[in-house]
Amino acid sequence: MLRWLDLALLALALPVFLAVGAPLLGWGAVAAVWVPMRALPSRLMRRAAATEDPRRGTMVLAAGMIARVWLLALAIFVAGSVEREAGLGAALLSIALVTVNLVGVMMRGPLGGSGVRR
Repeated sequence: MLRWLDLALLALALPVFLAVGAPLLGWGAVAAVWVPMRALPSRLMRRAAATEDPRRGTMVLAAGMIARVWLLALAIFVAGSVEREAGLGAALLSIALVTVNLVGVMMRGPLGGSGVRR
């Protein structure tokens, strides 16, 4: 259940954007980055677990976290450069999604039930 909570929030945000008259560009920019980005952590965990060097595994995970933040920031910037209100909507939605995602990750535990072990 917690694994999908961020996607549920993303889906519920669309009617809210429509109801308040916020530009859909903000929602669309975040959704276009967030949905594909959800597959990244599991792939990075497998790649980090497969490496022999623990430093390399840590570097893979750190690079993945940094890349996710930059991609989300880029989506906010692009939406805001097209329409200022879209950037605000994208930023607020991103904050909510990241918060819900982090809470879910913390509640699931260190490996998130993925079973990836060394």
